[in-house]
Amino acid sequence: MDFFPVDTVLLRCVYCMAAMDISTRRVHLLGVTTHPTGRWAVQQARCLLMALDDRIDRVQFLSRDRDAKITDAFDAVFASEVIRRDLLGGVIHEYTQVA
Repeated sequence: MDFFPVDTVLLRCVYCMAAMDISTRRVHLLGVTTHPTGRWAVQQARCLLMALDDRIDRVQFLSRDRDAKITDAFDAVFASEVIRRDLLGGVIHEYTQVA
């Protein structure tokens, strides 16, 4: 999971949240907002779990951004599905920069 800023044609900055499946390099754009908050990030995590649906059993680890908006509530959404947080956090950033 990673947050990244995008400058629009109208010279406004929006923040995107994306998740990447490392095995397939498939990127899931979770959401875009002008003011990301912890509550918004938790909702995006819930939406990702719903989108994964029957594939959730293949997910074992979550490597996420160390941003302050990613709270304990965010981690709890994935822990409820027995997905462990990768303690290396930020590894996804390396993959998204290359992709």
